[in-house]
Amino acid sequence: MSRFRLPSLIVASVLALWVWSEPSARIVWKALYEFGIAERTVLWNTFAFHQHKPGEPYTNRTPRSDEVEANERADRLAGDALRAAAA
Repeated sequence: MSRFRLPSLIVASVLALWVWSEPSARIVWKALYEFGIAERTVLWNTFAFHQHKPGEPYTNRTPRSDEVEANERADRLAGDALRAAAA
């Protein structure tokens, strides 16, 4: 199996955002590290943009149907790219 490496720009962006993370993300990453699989795990947000309540960026809301449709192509492309990289 070939190794998949993230471009350095993505890694730098992730590290820059590490200052604050959503509590559920911290729980997931902690578990991945505890299981020893964090370095070989790829998590993909289903939605390219964070849906939140108007004026409250640190909240969550259910995506609208138009947002779901808009993200379907991005999800397919990401899945295809990851499968190709793992082949």
